[in-house]
Amino acid sequence: MKFTRWIWVAIPVIGVFEVAAHAYFAARPPKTKDWDAVAKKVNDLVTPGMLVIVAPHWAEPEARRVLGDSVLTLEDVARPDETGYAKALEISILGQDSAVSGWHRLSETQSGKFRLRVFENPKPAPVLVDLVELVQKGQARASSVRGKDAVDCRWSVNARVENGALSGHPTFPKTRFECEGEAWHMVGATVIEDEHYLPRRCIWAQPAEGEKTIVHFEHVTLGERITGYGALPFFLEREAHGTPVDLEVLVDDDSLGRFRHSDGEGWKGFEFSTEKYRGQTHELEFRVSSKRSRQREFCFQAAVR
Repeated sequence: MKFTRWIWVAIPVIGVFEVAAHAYFAARPPKTKDWDAVAKKVNDLVTPGMLVIVAPHWAEPEARRVLGDSVLTLEDVARPDETGYAKALEISILGQDSAVSGWHRLSETQSGKFRLRVFENPKPAPVLVDLVELVQKGQARASSVRGKDAVDCRWSVNARVENGALSGHPTFPKTRFECEGEAWHMVGATVIEDEHYLPRRCIWAQPAEGEKTIVHFEHVTLGERITGYGALPFFLEREAHGTPVDLEVLVDDDSLGRFRHSDGEGWKGFEFSTEKYRGQTHELEFRVSSKRSRQREFCFQAAVR
């Protein structure tokens, strides 16, 4: 009889314990075995050209481990933004949302600790020409100009790969245009970190003192506009002490305009109309300059849309 008197107390205590245990285990991120188990379901949902995005971002390395570079490509992981994609698959843990959560949701599946949602971009802006890709393949020209004197940068397919380690410069790739002087005086595709420490793939074009770095593309079929971003590795620009960097964009000899990036602005976008050249093939040129070259590790992304 004494035991039964306390049942009314024990039942709510057990209930509270169960709720607390559920909250604790639900808030724990998936383990390695959980990621291994969900990989097949993710691969079944992925279609060609689809962006695969992980929320929260810090969980992305585990996704890359199980899905591989063919699903989470460098181009997608270090993308400039999400506007060029028609569809995206979001892998969410802990109930987190991603940058595409405002798109049209096509489907949702719960798989253990993972929420898999497929989204459709309501207003996709497809990329017609990826200029970063052209530089990586050597389908461009680069030069360094002082006054009226231009010196071509030599294309190399086996340059020495260098990086600055912690707080140093980004990786200087094997395939790049090598300009006269130090190793940093080059034009090539690399990856920098933005103000949120997210990776951004771009064209390294640091100008030398008193010179302009020129990146030139021939026979480019233009669309409605040229879009892009410019920044320095945020480790350098976060103190906002450096001189601004200017980027001028030209079609043939016609200047479309100038873009200025000042320290502290982070991954900053630009856009220039090419409507009057739409469907036509022209030469396209980007000119990078700054009043001082020290630590002006400028990197820009650009595309024809």
